[in-house]
Amino acid sequence: MLKRAQFYDGKAAGEEARGHIDAANRSYAACQSELSAALLYLQKHSATDPEFATWLDRSIPTDSKNLQLSDMPRSITSTGKDVRVQRLSKSEVKIAVVQAALQKLFDGTD
Repeated sequence: MLKRAQFYDGKAAGEEARGHIDAANRSYAACQSELSAALLYLQKHSATDPEFATWLDRSIPTDSKNLQLSDMPRSITSTGKDVRVQRLSKSEVKIAVVQAALQKLFDGTD
């Protein structure tokens, strides 16, 4: 969904630069639609699985109005230019999660 939103955002910018305002507005609307769908997906999965958020580089936005691509969280294993944390490999993340779970067991917290 995020890739489609990026596609529509780039398409809208190109259409706007060429002076095709109506086409740009349609592409911006499609971008917003994809961003809203992605936001709903992220909110749904973070509600059912609290550990889901550990794979994201920032918190999930709460407001779906006027979303920007730069507001959307990215996977911490992503290599995109909008990632806000140092890239980690999947194995590094898995090790950190297991270590945190073990620490909780040793501390006796849940």
